[in-house]
Amino acid sequence: MALGAYRASDGKTLWHRTVDSDRDESPVAFGGRVYTTGSSKVTARDARTGDTLATTPSGIKCPHLIAGGAYLVCSGSPNTAEDTFPALRRLDPGDLRPLPTAKDSGQKPERGLISADGVLMLFEVSPEDPVGGDWNAYDLNHQKKLWSYTTTTEQAGLVGGRFLTFTPATTAPPGDT
Repeated sequence: MALGAYRASDGKTLWHRTVDSDRDESPVAFGGRVYTTGSSKVTARDARTGDTLATTPSGIKCPHLIAGGAYLVCSGSPNTAEDTFPALRRLDPGDLRPLPTAKDSGQKPERGLISADGVLMLFEVSPEDPVGGDWNAYDLNHQKKLWSYTTTTEQAGLVGGRFLTFTPATTAPPGDT
């Protein structure tokens, strides 16, 4: 696959590189770097030049990258039809070495967001019954699960340290108007 950088103002090609990347995975960019995953490895490239800066050590499975703040996490892919998934794996954005990571639920990860202070919110579903699931929050700095919220929606966002998602309901809770 080819990864390219283009100037936003006029579309001028800045660089192109052939990369080992899964077709269904978008590149992740922050801190002047672009990260791609090809399941068997993650590669960090300089965003200005496209030059390779680091790759994960062998044996690190990373079907899907989640990024937020200055954090980078590998998870299972939402596009898989399997029943088991690789464990969450936090990576050092500089050298892509694995860092200690909270133990996840083992369910199928569908969507993930990371707050600026290192809280990973991961929507996980049962592969046998993906109708509903749980938003699970993991502290990436202290390797622990913080909370869980059962719902049927994976739509969510982060703003000002707040996690926002829809709550399927037919009526408002008491006291809410």
